[in-house]
Amino acid sequence: MANQFLIKSTMADMRNLSVSEIASLQGTNPTYAGVELLGYYEKGDTPAPIIYYLSTTTDPDDGGRVITATNVKLEHKFTNYVDTSYFGCQNSGDFTTQLQYLLNSYREVRLANHVHYINSTIFFPSDTTLKGNGDSSVIKATINGDFSIEDTIIAVFNCNKSSLVKFKIDQNGEERATRISHSVFLASCDEVTVESISFVNNGSSIQNVTGGVLFLQAKDTEDMLLKGRIGSVTNCKFNKCSIIQNTTAKCNFAIRVHTNWLDQIPTENFVHKVEGNIFNELIIKGDFPWDIVEFAGGGTVSNTVQDCYITGKTTTGIDFDKGCSYNLAQNNIIENLEIHPDSESIVTGGFIFSAISDKGNLNGYSNNSNKIINNKIINCGLMNFHETRDCLLYLRFSTGSLVLNNTCINSTFTGMTLMDNIHNCIIENNHIVTSGRGVINNFNTNSGNISNVRIINNNFSFGLSGINLVCENVINPVTDIIIENNNITVQNSWCIFGNANTSNFYIKGNVLTRGDGEKVSISTNRFNFTDNIIRGGTPTYHLRFGYSGSVQNNILNGSGAPVVTQNGAKPYYYNNSWSSNYPFYRSDAALLTSQASEKPTQDFFENSGIRLTTISSGIGYPTAQGMIASFIKGSNDAGGWLRSFDIYKAYNQDKLYFRGYNSNGTPRAFIDMQPQATTTMKGFVNEAVSSLDSAPSPSVVYSQIEMQAILTELRDLKTNFRNAGLLAP
Repeated sequence: MANQFLIKSTMADMRNLSVSEIASLQGTNPTYAGVELLGYYEKGDTPAPIIYYLSTTTDPDDGGRVITATNVKLEHKFTNYVDTSYFGCQNSGDFTTQLQYLLNSYREVRLANHVHYINSTIFFPSDTTLKGNGDSSVIKATINGDFSIEDTIIAVFNCNKSSLVKFKIDQNGEERATRISHSVFLASCDEVTVESISFVNNGSSIQNVTGGVLFLQAKDTEDMLLKGRIGSVTNCKFNKCSIIQNTTAKCNFAIRVHTNWLDQIPTENFVHKVEGNIFNELIIKGDFPWDIVEFAGGGTVSNTVQDCYITGKTTTGIDFDKGCSYNLAQNNIIENLEIHPDSESIVTGGFIFSAISDKGNLNGYSNNSNKIINNKIINCGLMNFHETRDCLLYLRFSTGSLVLNNTCINSTFTGMTLMDNIHNCIIENNHIVTSGRGVINNFNTNSGNISNVRIINNNFSFGLSGINLVCENVINPVTDIIIENNNITVQNSWCIFGNANTSNFYIKGNVLTRGDGEKVSISTNRFNFTDNIIRGGTPTYHLRFGYSGSVQNNILNGSGAPVVTQNGAKPYYYNNSWSSNYPFYRSDAALLTSQASEKPTQDFFENSGIRLTTISSGIGYPTAQGMIASFIKGSNDAGGWLRSFDIYKAYNQDKLYFRGYNSNGTPRAFIDMQPQATTTMKGFVNEAVSSLDSAPSPSVVYSQIEMQAILTELRDLKTNFRNAGLLAP
């Protein structure tokens, strides 16, 4: 019957058509309209049978669309998409040529459920989609393939609006000794989508610098050190991909987003940038000794990594590095992150470990306005860490950074390191719990040059120290720090600490809770300590002030001495409430002495409790040593606290008499140590009740009645003197 199809089971069968079969396809009324092919290598190994027709095309045999059958050409015109199985990409052969041909020829290429081996880089064209069926669709590097020219399996160069969707890329790193740095390398491209790709077995079997598995790079000029193409990488999306490194292959980076930082080019001088790219819902697991996700270079701006899950061994989980700006890390989960053993090798030079970092470098690249928001950092750094260095969050050479709403729990690392050259940054609404140190910058002699940092509305719980911002750099101090409305709990050491090279700390509205034996230690110049609540613990003293400042409206609850000073500090105290069973201030001369330039012009104590604890020699009464009269005004109430400098209250509401000044200008005062004066010691007396005044005005000669009235008044006066304590009983 005319116009039926000649059936062939395999491609080999179709290529070997007999003379009669060819004749049955020819003529104006052929016996067969075409050849129906049921499979490529065997029947049923393609998604569905397809029909080939006799063709007059001059195109060469391409193994799928055009087939030479004996001495004629057969052709199948793929319309919507082409599946690689129709071109024989199903066995263990090298399919580099076929894949490149298909991508150049068709708008959509479907990867069959097979391993597609390639031995050199595949170049991706514009407006093209490569799509698989999940992990059963694989592109895999051959053991001896040469990828050295572009250093990648797939190169997305000079490409717009293309997509890689739902397949696996296997670098075969465990078996290969030659290096492939990248699985997908993007350069000079726009609106490229990489979605649901699994990246496995990355790197090589030998130690070498490889990665990122995903690599984005923009450049302005040709450079031997920078591969790729001149141009920007913009508006690309990377969704629901996984990068799994669970073999013995070595790969240093999972993702690198990169512009030239070697030549110290400022951001404003970049022509081409890596900008506006989004990494969304990625899963990254395994060992990456350098960084897992790195954004680096002055032209790396406004990129986002969000809703990703990151775990493994590395140096940094998410790294904003070397001058990148306006990038965002949000809603990521970083869990069970540990220091990779190679992170301490000569390769990495012992870098600081961190879960998320925002750091420029010493070569002139300061990061600007990066954001770290709403990330969860869990169970990180439980072993192999450096106590004073490795941290969960790390800032250095950063301006305008925002660290907001992050949760960091169950860690042994330092909570946050603010190393040096940090300006106009906000650290807000974070919840950080670690058995290590808190917020520090004191591990490096270069630490300093930090200004206008706001640490507000955070909930901190630390094991070894709280907020510890010191400065070893005299030229570039730490200054203008706001620590406000935080809840800070510290088990050991201090809640807040500074040193001689720090100044202008504004500490307000915090709740500071300490473990036993520790304190809030403020050694910063020109501080304002206001509206704080200090509670818990039994330290030797709760507050230590090293330099002059203002202490106002604070509440202290706990055992131990409330305050001690050092370095001759004379803070100004106003309207504080101290609930403690120890003296508020130790008035020995060493603690009260200060240089003339440090003496405040205002009152030293105002409406605050102060208790004198030193006994002056020779008199036996407490004195306010080292303080001039204007230092104390309107102090607190009874129970051994000074009330004012003219009239004071003592233990039982008795008055303290001001006796004037010593020769050195210090005030002399004594407390009525007993309720009443004695025959051997002067003291206070009560005001007597009014005496009778019953006798009339006397005449020249006193009558008997007048004398009796005078004697009555004298007896009344004697009684009142006894009651007042002026006359012994």
